[in-house]
Amino acid sequence: MKSLLTLALLTLFLQMVLAQQKTIEGVSGKTEVNITKAPPVLSIVENSIKFTDSNGNNCIDANETCKISFTLQNTGFGDGLGLKVLISTLANVPGVGFLKSTKLNTVKVGDKMNVEIPIVANMETTDGIADFTFKVDEPSGFGTNSNELSVKTLAFVNPWIKVVDYSVTSTSNMGNLVKVMPFDLQLLVQNTKYGKAENVNVALTLPENIIVAKGEPNYNFSEIQPGETKNITYTLMVSDKFQGTTIPVNIKITEKYGKYAENKSVSLTLNQALAASKIEVKANLNQQKTEIVEQSLNSDVDKFINTCTPVVKNPNAFAVIIGNKSYQFTKSVDFALNDAQSIKNYLINVMGYDPVNIFYLPNATKSTFETYFGSSNNKHGKLYNNIKQNISDVFIFYSGHGAPGLKDNGKGYFVPVDCDPQYVEQGGYPLELFYSSLSELPAKSITVVTDACFSGINILQNISALAKIAPLPSMPSKCVLLSSSKGEQPSSWYNEKQHGIFTYFFLKAMQDKEKCDANQDGIITYTELFNYLSNTTEGVPYFARSINGVEQNPTLMGITEEKIFIKYKK
Repeated sequence: MKSLLTLALLTLFLQMVLAQQKTIEGVSGKTEVNITKAPPVLSIVENSIKFTDSNGNNCIDANETCKISFTLQNTGFGDGLGLKVLISTLANVPGVGFLKSTKLNTVKVGDKMNVEIPIVANMETTDGIADFTFKVDEPSGFGTNSNELSVKTLAFVNPWIKVVDYSVTSTSNMGNLVKVMPFDLQLLVQNTKYGKAENVNVALTLPENIIVAKGEPNYNFSEIQPGETKNITYTLMVSDKFQGTTIPVNIKITEKYGKYAENKSVSLTLNQALAASKIEVKANLNQQKTEIVEQSLNSDVDKFINTCTPVVKNPNAFAVIIGNKSYQFTKSVDFALNDAQSIKNYLINVMGYDPVNIFYLPNATKSTFETYFGSSNNKHGKLYNNIKQNISDVFIFYSGHGAPGLKDNGKGYFVPVDCDPQYVEQGGYPLELFYSSLSELPAKSITVVTDACFSGINILQNISALAKIAPLPSMPSKCVLLSSSKGEQPSSWYNEKQHGIFTYFFLKAMQDKEKCDANQDGIITYTELFNYLSNTTEGVPYFARSINGVEQNPTLMGITEEKIFIKYKK
């Protein structure tokens, strides 16, 4: 019995030892699995790190959302699990925000992943440098190396939206703003500061019985860049029920932030003179460090004329003003109507002409020439029938094409808008007839101003005719002729001022009257005017050569004494 008991106890002991050995093996097995797990090999692909911003200036602008992006690759032995992007800055950057830690999806062995880190800037952003440090972290320590990226930060720069100019324009070649007839109110809206303007709204408010006949009272622009202009035109009409003579117009401008725009009030007047045609202004985009210049719908000479009051009234004077722009058989004369309308305003506001005595003839046909100046059968046209004998001063202005005849030894012709310059002998109005008709006028004085060349250099296909330009026919003794160029020269344009270069300086002489008045006696003679226009360092010849690359010299004929052009108060 004793031996059996001893055997049983020995067997139980051995079983206990074996059981203990199995438990230890199990623990050792778990530890071995953790140590031998296959690791990833993570890296950022070379040259894949990029900074992207919405306006493309490679800076973090205030209120801008940007991003840092790169390509992550895994060339290791196991998948990249539990990955995170960690990003920080060396110093706090005001107004710039980002997530310091962002989880990533699994990157399997041999795969690549595009990673983006959003950067958001607010109004508090200042000028400075943001030095970013970023890497991809892996739980077992198999992440990427740290990378650094420096980006310039820019403080908020506000825009400023305003109406920098406006013009009241005819839609049907009528001369004045009157009831029940449409007219255009043209606004030039500009961003005059260096910040980009967004969500810009321009709203027009009109009094009762004034309506927007065409278009909408509100205009919206998603953005207006620094220095950029927007040209807005409203077609308006005044009802016959409108009471009063002044028309208050209010323009309200708003933008994204609600505080970087300036409202405008405009007061129009019934019967005020209207511009003849819309003026086109090209947008002027300025870079950050370039001075922004406020644009204008009118040149400096137009603004001067519109603020003048006549020195002396001349109620018995008559004028015929022709601006031929829109030709049927040849190219248009872009600024002819601008020239004509400004001359009209000048005669009224500076020379004291009665508007009733001004025959304003936009886009004159041959029939129109004959109506006002006479024909070969009857030299007594409408002008002759209106003037007062030996009392009326007569002023005639023409802007448009001129041409020589191709079959009559180059005699000069005005080119009406319905004339084919190739057949100007049939459809043109001869200078010979023009001056012959003027000699019939019983006027006190006659002034003829032409902004046109009679060489045909810009409109004739048969250039050989240019060598046959005939001299001007003899003029009446009372007549003074001031023309824009010599016979064989072209007459060029001043695009920036939107006038013929000769007309611009003709009007500029009135703005610079004391400079034009050589002896400072308060009187500008025709000789002084001609010398001002012909100045080779700051007059027509200089600017025609420097701007358009052409030779252009004004001419003066009919002066036998120091005839007075204008008297003014010093």
